[in-house]
Amino acid sequence: AVELLRVNRAAAALIRDGKTPQLVSVIQTGGAEGMVTLERSLDDLVRRGRIHAKVAQAANDDGHV
Repeated sequence: AVELLRVNRAAAALIRDGKTPQLVSVIQTGGAEGMVTLERSLDDLVRRGRIHAKVAQAANDDGHV
């Protein structure tokens, strides 16, 4: 599973301003730019039968998949 952030202007501004917890929202809205949240990546692995849902839940910080 991966979490992918492509640094765009919004991401760069958040990093520069020390607001890194807000990067999750940039990743969530950046799908068209190839960004992927960990949750989405884990969900995809579960749907393709590559991992069990319980493994995905354990790997995800917030426990949701």
